Amino acid sequence: IGTAAGRHIAGPTRSGTQLYVTALAPSGAGKDRPAEAIAQILTAAQMRHHVGPSQFMSMPAVINLMRRSPVTCCAIDEFGSFLKRINNRRASGFEGAISGEMRKLWGGSFKVHMTPEWAGRAAEAIHAPCLSIYGTSTAEEFYGALEGADTTNGVLNRFLIVAARTRPAKREPLSDPFVVPDRIAKPLALIYGRPGELATAQRNQADLAPAVFMVPWGPGAQVAYEDFAASIQQESDDDVEARPFLARTVEMAVRIATIRAIGEDLIDPKVSSDCMSWACGLARLAADTMREG
Repeated sequence: IGTAAGRHIAGPTRSGTQLYVTALAPSGAGKDRPAEAIAQILTAAQMRHHVGPSQFMSMPAVINLMRRSPVTCCAIDEFGSFLKRINNRRASGFEGAISGEMRKLWGGSFKVHMTPEWAGRAAEAIHAPCLSIYGTSTAEEFYGALEGADTTNGVLNRFLIVAARTRPAKREPLSDPFVVPDRIAKPLALIYGRPGELATAQRNQADLAPAVFMVPWGPGAQVAYEDFAASIQQESDDDVEARPFLARTVEMAVRIATIRAIGEDLIDPKVSSDCMSWACGLARLAADTMREG
């Protein structure tokens, strides 16, 4: 939903809908199935061109992708190995720079992202980049790949950690795993093709500033948001060690709440107080899980 809404629907604080999700589970727990489903669902919703690569080999590769497709969702398997490669002291300059580019893109909601300038290529402006990532890993590999600096430089707190500690029981699928139900594909296509906004044919023009629909607050939602922001600020002030893990929890909560609101009402979405409270709880749970890990 965040990808379908990318570059043309914003949250009440003008936040984007891009997320960096990391799914952590033991080996054999089925982490690969949701990653496979991303491409299947987007393809069924006529959004195949917004399915991104499974790996980035260098920082220029990230920039090339954003030039070509400023709205993209990437499913990255063995995400811990990917982080280990770009964090390695022996990584090339272009490999090591991937992390910095990812940090900038996460926060680039409806802003202009300026690319670097190389000897053979001039700098370019990418309007409103919307890169989402769904990475899968075991907890051991993920946390083992992170250097100490990642807890303070803003890499880690941009990820929404979803963790499972057990393997589900094996069972037969309740429906054909190769067929996306219409009840999923059709509403997603409607979000993507929302009338009156930027034409879908122009959605991939990185040099074009998109028209934006802002999802408004519903009754009581802004109060829930402000209360959560105040509590996170107070805790960050009181606990210096917690600060790096909580730094983007409030922004994460707004993005999650906006995505849920869009999914609940395709035509006239509003972030309700229930949406916001639920999103605050989920964002907080992810931050606590990350800190514990």
